[in-house]
Amino acid sequence: MTAVGLAVVRICLDQVSDPKVKEALEAALDDGWAWMQQHFAVASNPGAQAPPWAHYYYLYGLERAGVFCGYRQVGDHDWYVEGAEYLLAQQAESGAWRAGQEGSDADTCFAILFLKRASTGFVHGYAVGPAR
Repeated sequence: MTAVGLAVVRICLDQVSDPKVKEALEAALDDGWAWMQQHFAVASNPGAQAPPWAHYYYLYGLERAGVFCGYRQVGDHDWYVEGAEYLLAQQAESGAWRAGQEGSDADTCFAILFLKRASTGFVHGYAVGPAR
């Protein structure tokens, strides 16, 4: 949820004008990215144990956060390259992705959204930070 939270905080930052609120949101972004840097992973959800169905949702959240915040890397990790390599290695012969035994069509949707960098279209017109 940290990855999705980063994307939402970035959107909020673009919409507020109060300097104190902006400062608090910027601090939240810094803290969130620091946590992501310490716990970065693409083969599993970082941090707390998450159900298998949440893995591809997390990867899409990572894509949203990276694009909205203008980050190309999380620490020493190129989040997109590592995520794409992982997803391509996990794709089934049928073309689908399935998280665990109980995978669903949503897993395939989230994988495709990540690979396509689907959030880029949502950022058009927003002043996102410089690529880092």
